[in-house]
Amino acid sequence: MAIDDAGGAVDDDVLISTLTSNLAGPIRMTSALIEHFKKQPSATVINVSSVLGFVPLALSAGYSSTKAALHSYTQSQRYKLTATS
Repeated sequence: MAIDDAGGAVDDDVLISTLTSNLAGPIRMTSALIEHFKKQPSATVINVSSVLGFVPLALSAGYSSTKAALHSYTQSQRYKLTATS
């Protein structure tokens, strides 16, 4: 969890690193495996988020934002996969 300053200039390297590992990573991994999972008699996708997705920490706004986004993505994915195993 990198420290950032939501009230100042964004450190682009920190932003991209945080987005890549916390949001794009889980989305890409699930995407790579989802068709395989859907062929199984029973499968579960579990994404680990954080309470900071619900109660953000101003000291690390970028990190908190990715956790909120991952939670939202997971809810959407759950809805889209309701009729699957």
